[in-house]
Amino acid sequence: MNPDRVSSIAPDPPGAARRLIRTGLAASARGRHAKAFDNFARAAASGDPEAQFQLGLLYARGEGVVGSLGDAIVWFRRAAEQGHGEAQYQLSLAYLHGGHTTAPPRSTRTVPTAIAS
Repeated sequence: MNPDRVSSIAPDPPGAARRLIRTGLAASARGRHAKAFDNFARAAASGDPEAQFQLGLLYARGEGVVGSLGDAIVWFRRAAEQGHGEAQYQLSLAYLHGGHTTAPPRSTRTVPTAIAS
């Protein structure tokens, strides 16, 4: 799924995002990555940084979706900009190893913050 398309999904109420993430993590643990993706995408539509990070992991690993470092970076960046530490770290690793997207980063503070923590 295109990262921009997720924003067209109607967001759930805030409490529902936590529930969707828990359900997505459970589905992922059982190997049901497509179901996990659906749950994370719905939670990410409400702007939840943990859901955005989890989507990045699915794209980075190619689980439930076609693997795409570019899409993973988009999701890691969205979570990192909201202060998600693990997303900042994964984003810094992607940049360190030559990952990039066609759009420049919106914030130059993201990578140094990840390195400093």
